[in-house]
Amino acid sequence: MRRRGVALGAAFLAMAALPGQSCGPFFPEAIFVLRQPESRVALMSGKPGIVWPDFNDADMALAYRALQGPSFTPAEIDGERPPQAPADAVVQASGEVPTSALAQWVETRKAFTGQEGGPIPTDASVPGQQWQSFGNCLADAFATAAKTLESRERDHALAKPAVAEWVRGQDAVFSNCADAGELPAEPEASSPEWLRRDRAYQLAAAHFYRMEWQPAQAEFAAIAADPQSSWRELGSYMVARTLIRQAMLAKPDSVDQDLLRQAETQLQASARGTGRYAGAALAMLNFVQLRIAPATAAARLGDSIAKPGSHLHQDLIDLRYALGSPALRDDLAVARRSDLVDWVLTTKSNLGREDAAAHALARWRATRSAAWLASAMTLAQKPPADKAADLPTDLMAAAAALPMNSPAWATVAYHRLRLAQARPGFEAEVAALLPKVDGISTRNAFQELAQAGAPSLDAFVQTAAMEPAAYDDGEGDLTSAASFVPTPTGQTTPTMAGLPVDLPGAKRFNPDSAVVLNERLPLDTLAAIVQRRAFPRQLQFELAMAVWTRAVLLGRPDVARALTAAMVEGEPGWKPWLLAYDNATTAADRRAAALLALMRFPSVRPYVNAGPIRAMGFAGYDSYRDNWWCAGMGHDPSQRNGYSGAYNFQGGSQPVAGPVPAPPPAPPFVTAQMAARAASESAALAKIGDAPRYFGEQALAWAKAHPGDPRSAELLGFAYRAMRNGCNLEESAALKREVFDLLHARYAQSEWARRYKTLGGDGN
Repeated sequence: MRRRGVALGAAFLAMAALPGQSCGPFFPEAIFVLRQPESRVALMSGKPGIVWPDFNDADMALAYRALQGPSFTPAEIDGERPPQAPADAVVQASGEVPTSALAQWVETRKAFTGQEGGPIPTDASVPGQQWQSFGNCLADAFATAAKTLESRERDHALAKPAVAEWVRGQDAVFSNCADAGELPAEPEASSPEWLRRDRAYQLAAAHFYRMEWQPAQAEFAAIAADPQSSWRELGSYMVARTLIRQAMLAKPDSVDQDLLRQAETQLQASARGTGRYAGAALAMLNFVQLRIAPATAAARLGDSIAKPGSHLHQDLIDLRYALGSPALRDDLAVARRSDLVDWVLTTKSNLGREDAAAHALARWRATRSAAWLASAMTLAQKPPADKAADLPTDLMAAAAALPMNSPAWATVAYHRLRLAQARPGFEAEVAALLPKVDGISTRNAFQELAQAGAPSLDAFVQTAAMEPAAYDDGEGDLTSAASFVPTPTGQTTPTMAGLPVDLPGAKRFNPDSAVVLNERLPLDTLAAIVQRRAFPRQLQFELAMAVWTRAVLLGRPDVARALTAAMVEGEPGWKPWLLAYDNATTAADRRAAALLALMRFPSVRPYVNAGPIRAMGFAGYDSYRDNWWCAGMGHDPSQRNGYSGAYNFQGGSQPVAGPVPAPPPAPPFVTAQMAARAASESAALAKIGDAPRYFGEQALAWAKAHPGDPRSAELLGFAYRAMRNGCNLEESAALKREVFDLLHARYAQSEWARRYKTLGGDGN
């Protein structure tokens, strides 16, 4: 299980529900084309690759500036690098890593008192919500406390008892961070004036953390009105903070807009000034306006992100919040006063209008900017083959003229080629560009264009395999392809064709090529592809095994025999079983040899996987039933192209809710005759159903027809093993019992009967 949280809103008041948990198994999925930046650093360094409308709003904002300019500063780029947890981080009782500000307070307090303080939990429960909490005591509180203690100790070195009383008061303040704790004691009449004013602020802060809004607001207001208090400016700022905190927490699952407007008024004067808290007041004003006027805030944030600045990271967080606000829809025209925001909403087709493409084209014609050129090309629709003139000639000419060193080149070139698919010269242009394209994901996107438009079988074969750009770990977290190396606990590394499974950098069949190989091509064409030896060793063997299995199941021994050399070349262990099949002199002998060969290795299936090859390799048994095949023949009908080894775990004969996604069109080289033969063969394979049921039925039929044949016990035993380890076991329970009973009734002394002594018991 894994905990995963989601950051909500701006960083000044984080209120997060407990993260959801999910249980496995989790199957990795190969991602060939990332619909997100390969990294923000690469994007901001002028190498965005293809900018997809699927980018989240913050990444789209960065893409706009990457395409449009000005360049990002080194400080801005450093601010977007993934954070690294400190190796020596101290963990609190709650299990969270404390902030450096909290550590600073703990050390400063210890240096003065000589005593260790207890742990300080910082999160409090949201009122009225059993499972929600928020950060009550934030980093700035601990940083301020540490600096103040250092200052008081330095300025009042001869009044150590008073400083000690200040520390006791601050301890009381922080006792309220998680639950209602102590209130700082009222100072004695003889206490120095500085301590009395400090204690007034400590009392107000304690009421703030206890969520006692009225006394906190009144006390902060009194401090703000005291010209002698060193806390005066902060007191004014904290009046607004109290209003904001109350607005966010006073009503379950909602925000008090009236209180936020009061806070806005309180903050505006401070934000316009030059005092110590002007910057903090401006940030909090932004926090408030995001919630009461998101369109205005979005326009201001867009203009800020479009030029270099020191608040880029927070501006990106806030822009995502603003653009995700339902209230933005009521005031789109205001938000789109920012060219950046207009570009983001247009490119993501989120304008609230149908003709985003026309708007993007108009903006490009008005600005001639690279960003709007990319948007217009992204949104342009492919016209019918006989209406190429429907594409704007000025737009296409600008796209063709864009130099490769432009950050917008990959996006513009990809969509220019997308719009030109199936036109003369398309294949040659893509082939010439591929070696020049940077980035695995971007190169794969161009290769998929060539694959979809392949005019010949050779052209398809040359583009059918590609290196994954990343792997989804099954929970939605991406892992780089270079670091994806499974390490099964307590087992030797699974292999396929003599090589470890999922080698870094290894090429795989992408989903669209798996659809073509599994559904669109007839058996003879598939066998011809195997004979070409066009793929890397593992893929070559996986395809050979799939085509051989398909040939056997379809009753085509001529095709199966022609693949023996390729099968043995990949896995020499196949040789005796393939020779038995090839050398069979009768149809009955060939059928028995075929069944024994099919049941011997659990990787056997009449289709190729999309992405990772089978996790347990050639001969290993998978505990999640990814053994042999299911009724769906590897295809998840709820997905457009879901050929994954994990599908065996899901079943294979479950009904699909909702409309079935349309499959991708066949490449141009697939003729109507080829498609018809492939469809007929697929229908025949579909009738076979699950491998365990097929094996059980075939083994029973053989044993009943050949009771004295020594292979009968072996066929029943292998079939029973498959029915223990394959998919949809519950649906074959009666058949499984029949196989078990016949095995023990006729062949009680066989190795298989001794191995499986009880129904459902024993080992694999």
